[in-house]
Amino acid sequence: MGPTGAVKEVVNTIKTMANIVGMSETRTVGANDGQIITVLIEGDFGTDGYDGTNQETFAAHLEDLIQAKTSVGVGSVNLSSATVTAVAGFPLTAL
Repeated sequence: MGPTGAVKEVVNTIKTMANIVGMSETRTVGANDGQIITVLIEGDFGTDGYDGTNQETFAAHLEDLIQAKTSVGVGSVNLSSATVTAVAGFPLTAL
């Protein structure tokens, strides 16, 4: 949660791909105790070759980027099971 922690790394990853216009606090849903955030980004992202190799949804590509950050910040944070779910709505997308 600190200035070099996993949440900041995830947000920085999203910022490389889209303009963030809002974000929730970390929250709990089910067994995911304090591990959920909602990020609102500008734009409507469809299926594309975001990584230059295959066609995939924006959420799937962003999920791959976030999962690749398995150890960030102080201590070890495993993001290999992180999921990204897009909820479309003009003109914003929620992740």
